[in-house]
Amino acid sequence: MAQIEFLLNSAVRITKLAADIGITIYLMNTSTITGKIYLKIFDLLKAHPEGIQWTQLNKMLEEAYPDFHPKTINGCVWKVTEKFPDLVIKAEKGLFKFVGENFNI
Repeated sequence: MAQIEFLLNSAVRITKLAADIGITIYLMNTSTITGKIYLKIFDLLKAHPEGIQWTQLNKMLEEAYPDFHPKTINGCVWKVTEKFPDLVIKAEKGLFKFVGENFNI
């Protein structure tokens, strides 16, 4: 328990320090279902620099993860621009684009 508390406190301190110098750090547990979905969203959008329409992105994610609940996938797509605004944008209605070329994921 002490290790987890130390890691969380360290992550908070690092995130605050990064914000002070103008760097954005996103913390994401990639072993969770939503973490896996977000990573796949980034991979798909990086592979399609022209962007991907919402319905196609959902379909691609559902094909990649057939065991994941469709509403969980939809929720991640719905929230990706809010959760990672420096990485993914909606260029126009329903069109998602990856803009975080300088981010290491």
